[in-house]
Amino acid sequence: MTDTETKRPDFVMDVHLRFLDELRRGGSINMFESPRALQEMFEMPRRKAIATFQYWAATFESRNR
Repeated sequence: MTDTETKRPDFVMDVHLRFLDELRRGGSINMFESPRALQEMFEMPRRKAIATFQYWAATFESRNR
């Protein structure tokens, strides 16, 4: 599935994507650990945190051109 075909889950908000972008820029953690950071920061269930990370990763290039 390409970036343009990736369906954004209803629960993924812009604030989540910005948070992940900032984590990446900061370089303080391995991005594969970021679902845990989402869980902690937004009190998000594990399954939604993983899906949010997967959406972020799949659409990263198209959102950061």
